Amino acid sequence: MTTTTESLAKLPTNNYGQVDVRSGVPAGFVHINAKRLTVTCAAAGVECAPALTGWTTGKWSKPVVSGVVVRDSDEATVREAMTARAAKRLTPAQKEARRAAQHDKDAADFADSIRAQFPAMPEDDVLRCARHATEIGSGRVGRATTIEEPTRLAVVAFARHNFTSYDSNFEFGTSKEDNRAEVNGKVSELLTQWEQPKA
Repeated sequence: MTTTTESLAKLPTNNYGQVDVRSGVPAGFVHINAKRLTVTCAAAGVECAPALTGWTTGKWSKPVVSGVVVRDSDEATVREAMTARAAKRLTPAQKEARRAAQHDKDAADFADSIRAQFPAMPEDDVLRCARHATEIGSGRVGRATTIEEPTRLAVVAFARHNFTSYDSNFEFGTSKEDNRAEVNGKVSELLTQWEQPKA
């Protein structure tokens, strides 16, 4: 005989759809404390309710909800679903490997763009510039999606920082605007050289 939701004990929720467990869990139910359990329970087809475990202190007190309350008969199902979810979660090493692989791909694509616009740029510099510009989480032009001419801007920045006195000039109190103006000639000269057909 199939057990229907109607024949099961109703979750003892309050007016806000929570089960108050501050004084203990009602008989026939169990409190499982973990994150994203409402999603896990829904995926497993288990009825649940957020567990009210306390209230914050201060002028505006708010309810503290931790985990969910389910029927005793559903606990094993939920815990199996939690185990399955955890098995799919990437380890820190796996996340780092995925991040590194994405960076490698982005850098390779960006390097192709550099070669197309600056055929005579030395290959080592192409690769260094591409990796620097596409570093994940850096906010640099190689990761931008709305900036015009990101390739040219990345090469300009690379030339400025690696082939001029731009960085060391700041030690003498030179302003950013004056500093860029001072090294602009050298940067333009390099770009003109790199834009030539590859020998």
